[in-house]
Amino acid sequence: LGRRIYDNLRKVMTYILAIHVPIAGLALLPVLLGLPPLMLPVHVVITEMIIDPVCSLAFENAPPARGLMQRPPRAASVGLLDRAVAVRALLQGGSLLAASLAVYAVALQSGLPEGAARALAFVGLTFGNLLLVALDAGAGLPPRALFSRDFIALWSVAAVATVLLAAALLVPGLRELLRFEAPSAADLALAVGGVGLALAAGWALGRRIARD
Repeated sequence: LGRRIYDNLRKVMTYILAIHVPIAGLALLPVLLGLPPLMLPVHVVITEMIIDPVCSLAFENAPPARGLMQRPPRAASVGLLDRAVAVRALLQGGSLLAASLAVYAVALQSGLPEGAARALAFVGLTFGNLLLVALDAGAGLPPRALFSRDFIALWSVAAVATVLLAAALLVPGLRELLRFEAPSAADLALAVGGVGLALAAGWALGRRIARD
């Protein structure tokens, strides 16, 4: 039980560090690059409303990883936040930041309105956020474990986030509040697919470079 708690705490530390890299980057980099602002305060609030329940519920209920009891005892000097956690978090967060920013910049360059480009980037960020939870919480577990009862909280949060995101794109009042314009389904699919591929690559690279 102690090993499972410690392992899950390291997973959630990786996730928390990783997801705040794109939040900070998307709020700052577009302005520095001369692009219209992307992450407004309301977008940060919505993203944090996803992060908080995920941290409290999804990671807490994650089952023990395979081979957990076969690992050698950790050194007393190893804390929750060490080089391995930091490297994985930076690679995961950096890949999500790069992909979301690329979606925004390419959308603007292709002539889409600012609101549509912002919506595409935010949808990509939110999808990447949920995918990052699944990847980090399921690290060391067989893929089918993500569909077990242990991850009901994760899928519940994902379902609520999807419904709210759909409402933000379809309801005129919410679109105005978030400064969105409804993009096409094809553009949404491209944004989600690109972000998903970039994040999966960053996550795999992080796990390969920095092993516990």
